[in-house]
Amino acid sequence: MISSRNRVLKRVLDLSPLILLVALMAIFAIVDPRVISSQSLINIVSQATPIAVLALGALIVLLTGGIDLAAGVGVAFCAVLIASLVDAGFGLPVSLMIGLAVMLTVGIVNGLVISFLKIPPFVTTLAAMVVLQGRRSQSPPRAC
Repeated sequence: MISSRNRVLKRVLDLSPLILLVALMAIFAIVDPRVISSQSLINIVSQATPIAVLALGALIVLLTGGIDLAAGVGVAFCAVLIASLVDAGFGLPVSLMIGLAVMLTVGIVNGLVISFLKIPPFVTTLAAMVVLQGRRSQSPPRAC
């Protein structure tokens, strides 16, 4: 039987990231009260959202026993693609849809290769990462 002291210690260890976050926010609020203003918190949430979306996708992949090495490079490639399409004269909504469609296609191809060809996720996503890095570093496409 676990003693009450061990249960409390386990609970504190489980909550340690949250406790650390609250402690850091308290320290920063003492140093500069503007840190806990509503505008500051809105900025933090808006800047953390893309990372949170990637982390959620990575969590799902890891929970199923896989790994996705191409996620970060895919985001960078998609950003370069969208920016170059906007620069080439396409509208922002069209560029966003094209970027989404391209990355959706990359994800579907990765999934099909892993599922049907039985190539390990590490190898498949490493190859996708290398391809996306190569495409990202080339000159952006231009409208005709």
